Amino acid sequence: MANLSSARRYAQAIMELGLEHNDLDTWRADLQLLAELWADTGLRAYFEDVRISKAARLQRCREILESRISRRALNMVMMLISRGHTSLIPYIARRFEELERERDQTVVAQVTSAYALTAEERQALTEQLAQSTGKDIQLETRISPAILGGLVIKVGDQLLDLSVVGKLNRMREQVVGRRV
Repeated sequence: MANLSSARRYAQAIMELGLEHNDLDTWRADLQLLAELWADTGLRAYFEDVRISKAARLQRCREILESRISRRALNMVMMLISRGHTSLIPYIARRFEELERERDQTVVAQVTSAYALTAEERQALTEQLAQSTGKDIQLETRISPAILGGLVIKVGDQLLDLSVVGKLNRMREQVVGRRV
């Protein structure tokens, strides 16, 4: 598989092209569709199969995608096929989304709770995180009964463990640390 830093470079180039040609919405839709298509293991395997001639893979790419994505996006996919880097497509799409959020001053907050948060709790948490980060918050929630209660919040590279299990673990470390 090609280096994932390549995916970052492709995404950055796409962002610059989108800004230059004022078609970020088109790129967003195209990359979302491509990521969905590459989730189909059969299709992905076909485009990554080096036993199939490059010409055949390029022709099949045109047949499948020409009417579904923009010309620039099609050219990108064909270039990735030619270079043997089609495995990067989902990573390029993900990195493009990240770049858009950065540009829009939006960050993703991943919140794990022991139970499903109500709409009011989600709203209050979103507002608190927006106030503390100074950015718009896109909240992603997960449920994990294993944390027993409280929340685990990850924003960017910062982790705040307010879970019952986290507190118990920290208490245990303090007690064990004192005995030694």
